[in-house]
Amino acid sequence: MSSPADLPASDWPYPISIERLRAHAQAQGFAVTPAGANGLRGVWGAYPFDIAIRVGDVSVLQVRGSYADPIPAAREADLVGFANDWHREHIWPTVFWSSDAQDRLAVRTLFVADFSGGATDEQFAEAVTLGLATSGQCLRALTSAFGS
Repeated sequence: MSSPADLPASDWPYPISIERLRAHAQAQGFAVTPAGANGLRGVWGAYPFDIAIRVGDVSVLQVRGSYADPIPAAREADLVGFANDWHREHIWPTVFWSSDAQDRLAVRTLFVADFSGGATDEQFAEAVTLGLATSGQCLRALTSAFGS
């Protein structure tokens, strides 16, 4: 190759889209259902996940995992300790939670990758895999710390 223009078209970044996400999920054999106009929902490693594409001035991939069971609000201090340890030792995902009407904590993870400049198929696939893998690792650590 004498210039970057000699690269095959598939090696050039192009915009992310829900269609690309669906195609990737299908190619990987993921069982997913639609989650809104720009997302997919599925279960990976026994945990529910939502994967969404947000396109606009900034285009991002979001992978959100959910912890299987709510944690009693009385254990929030333990959860704060877990989250602080996780965030100190890991780059991804972010751990967060909200309380519900029964005074329980719903714990979630969030992995976000900015693809405003587009992505090659390989970059996009790696980001989806990274989001699922790191979130799954965090959710398994939560299970070890808090039970299921």
